[in-house]
Amino acid sequence: MTQLADLSQTIRESIKLYLGVELASDDQHFFAEAGVDSLAFLNVVSAIERKYAIKFSNEALPDYDTCARLARAASDLLERKGP
Repeated sequence: MTQLADLSQTIRESIKLYLGVELASDDQHFFAEAGVDSLAFLNVVSAIERKYAIKFSNEALPDYDTCARLARAASDLLERKGP
């Protein structure tokens, strides 16, 4: 499994755990289409940050409105962090 696929799976699992919602696709919008509220989204982001020891910029969080975008951002952070 690639890093991006692993990140997407972790995000989907976190959304299911915290919200009981299964995303139809990685491009489904969290807020408009999946009914994710901002507090639940922050729980998902926090779970990703803890698991991968990364920190998202608070200012950029509104841009991560799909699983694919959040996974790409996490992947970029991991690449900058290095091994």
